[in-house]
Amino acid sequence: MIHVRRFRKSRLSQLIAASVLASAGTSALASEFVLESNQVFWSNEGTATSSTPATVAADGEAETISLQQTTDATTLPNVNFTLQDLSGSNTTYNLRLLMEVKGTSGNTEVEMRLGVVRVVTDGSGVQSVSMVSNSGDGSYESIQIYAKKVSGGATINLDANFSTIAGLVTDEGSGEVSINVNNVVDALIEENALFDDIIERFASVGEFDYVIGIEDVDNGAGPGNAQIGTQDSGTFTVSPFNAPALTLNGGALDGEFDNATYIGGRLSIVESIPGGGDGEPDDVVSDEDVEELDDEAEDLANEVNSEIADGEVSPATVSRTETAAETAGTQTSSVVTASNNGVTVTTQKLLDVVETASKVGATSSTVANNTASDTDTLVSRSVTIMTNSVQALEIVANRAGDQDSPLTDAEEAQVNVALDNLTTTGAQLSQKAATAADLRAISDNMVRLVATAKTMKVPVTEGTMGKLVSNSKLILRSAVRLAVGGDLPSEEQASQQLNDNPQLLNRVLDQLFPLPPSQHISSGTVNSNIDSGSSNRGLSLSAQVRANLGRGLGAGLGVTNTFIGDQGTPTTANNIAQAILDAVLGGDSGQIAILNTGRLAEISAAEGDMTAEVIYDEQTTRYTVRFGSEVYVGQAVGVKAVPAGLNPGLVMLADGRVVLVGDAGIAIELAPAPLDIFYFASALDNQSFTPTFRDNGSFSLALSDNESFSGTFAYDNLGSADVSESCGEVSFTAPTIAPNAPAYAFVMNCSDSGISQNIVPFPAQSNFYSALASLDIDVSTDRNTGIVTVSGFGMFKPSFFVSNVRSSAEASYYTTNEGGLGIAFQGMDVNADGVLDVKVITENNVQILYGVQ
Repeated sequence: MIHVRRFRKSRLSQLIAASVLASAGTSALASEFVLESNQVFWSNEGTATSSTPATVAADGEAETISLQQTTDATTLPNVNFTLQDLSGSNTTYNLRLLMEVKGTSGNTEVEMRLGVVRVVTDGSGVQSVSMVSNSGDGSYESIQIYAKKVSGGATINLDANFSTIAGLVTDEGSGEVSINVNNVVDALIEENALFDDIIERFASVGEFDYVIGIEDVDNGAGPGNAQIGTQDSGTFTVSPFNAPALTLNGGALDGEFDNATYIGGRLSIVESIPGGGDGEPDDVVSDEDVEELDDEAEDLANEVNSEIADGEVSPATVSRTETAAETAGTQTSSVVTASNNGVTVTTQKLLDVVETASKVGATSSTVANNTASDTDTLVSRSVTIMTNSVQALEIVANRAGDQDSPLTDAEEAQVNVALDNLTTTGAQLSQKAATAADLRAISDNMVRLVATAKTMKVPVTEGTMGKLVSNSKLILRSAVRLAVGGDLPSEEQASQQLNDNPQLLNRVLDQLFPLPPSQHISSGTVNSNIDSGSSNRGLSLSAQVRANLGRGLGAGLGVTNTFIGDQGTPTTANNIAQAILDAVLGGDSGQIAILNTGRLAEISAAEGDMTAEVIYDEQTTRYTVRFGSEVYVGQAVGVKAVPAGLNPGLVMLADGRVVLVGDAGIAIELAPAPLDIFYFASALDNQSFTPTFRDNGSFSLALSDNESFSGTFAYDNLGSADVSESCGEVSFTAPTIAPNAPAYAFVMNCSDSGISQNIVPFPAQSNFYSALASLDIDVSTDRNTGIVTVSGFGMFKPSFFVSNVRSSAEASYYTTNEGGLGIAFQGMDVNADGVLDVKVITENNVQILYGVQ
């Protein structure tokens, strides 16, 4: 029997050793040191655990390394590599070592500063490699580790700091180096036994992505700075691998690696090495079974289409479809369950299973709408296929990281097939939905499905986009059916119902899934934007702020690159704005209500200049929206397909996003944005705050380990201000009035243009609005004040400041009252003003919503 605690330690030790040594073997230890042949060899008590050496490519990415899971709790992998000195230097280097490891499931993460490694060269080669373990040495640094584990909705966050271990690095002479990390694992568990809960994830078969960074402690970014790289015929190349997003403990390690360079790769812990006789680790569903079901799916689809053309699907075909759907549900469940339990299921196997199951799901849900037979079983099994398939695609998406093209062309084609079929499944199931809750569950799955395509950066073909558009409209028609009763309306009938009922239009638009980008923007394009934007403004951004800014700009560029037909988002937005103005000028009153808020109220045809235009700035992804004399800046956060014939206008969603609705079947979601995102990010960076930009247009700041900030820009009418003028350096003015006052806001001030923008508080919880919607509670959010109006309960203004640590009483209240929603609402008078406030509690944070009189 395996001793569980020691077995877990052994698995993590293997993982750490694999990561650290793969990095060190790619010139991680000196300015021009490389691994001989760019390779590292792996062995475990004389038995090879990697069938071939791991080679690091010029892009800094190493080949996947397979380590065999062992039952010997004392066995650690023996990793050897030989360093070569290409520079011929006679130097002593002190190098700070970083390692980040993430499970591809997204549920486990470790960030480690593993002290300082000292490398001495004498012009002829490497003379010595050792850890700086004497605390009296001026270059000494301790070992700092942060770890996170997510399980069953609960998150464990731990950290440890302990003295550097001299035996972490062993110098065998002649450039041969070994790194032993079992003593690091011992120290972890000795520091805090709860680390055992983190380590257990590394005891299972699974895949882990790692990133290694080297920071030259002495030289920084100056001459002689040590960098990770590779060699080709003696020529050194610095690794261009992207810096990781170090987020644990509020990004505590990020500032220590501002000048680091990185390499990365993937580790696969397997039960047996391929060819070892025990079978492939991903054979939880055999290729033969998938192929057999795929053949049945093709035949079944042809038979169903033929019978539908003749009138309806026969009972015999219904029974046959039920059997296929059961098999598809079983196969998708098997690969998801295996992956979640740490079994290595390859990306190819996951996509093979999902592609086939999605075909069955599209057919089974279609049959449910075209037969006189009982359809309960078909509906239930179709839901299972849809839910499992989305989860499987999320597993694949979690492996994508920040790669530009994480999938092959063939795999991207499979995802397109899945998008087509699974949105068809959702659209067909929407016709069988009996309640608004049923439809919302379907819509939530569709939103998650499209999110996986974005994360995987899959180009969406024109055919697939067309299917997504038609399926979105079908789901909308089903929503109208449930709201007004009767049969499924046509697109024309649904448009008329929505034109007559703005509140229904609001709810329906909130549910629709956003369309994915037609083509994804490469990291090179995003980085070029950041380089030019920063350089033009004379700004220097830290690595973490730059990484987060890149994600925000990348998302904005992706939305802009969503094509329906031959028009991108900026052109479509401009056309809708003109259509809205035409509606204004053609109306009896000469005005159209935009938003019933203090700053953005109405457009009047009597204002004189009635220009309507949307101007897009690609560098900042900013949209400048002009209606006559009113000017607003925003960001496009989503594009949705709606029926043609809707009245042109603006609709506000529950969270305060504004939707530009056109009459040609397209709606564009906008959220307020900073006038200049570069100056905004730089000002925060200068105060050591790292912004994270959310998909709904709001943002958060990590203020400390225990506290964060959650806010959004307001829809400020900038009027006659010249928004094309440089903002200049940014300063912030803090509010001095009561936190529940409507005017309570921070103000961002631009030094050059003189423009000021309000920043108001925003709910920090990602599930805040969806939880209230699932309870059938109507909500509206005024992004000009931050006030959230909850129907039947009153008005509330969130606190800017969010606690990331729950008290025992708050944790207990959450457990008792979250009701499966992942969020709990506790009423109390926090500020003793006689008005009911609400404490919003989740698994990870607590935020106060102050009652507003």
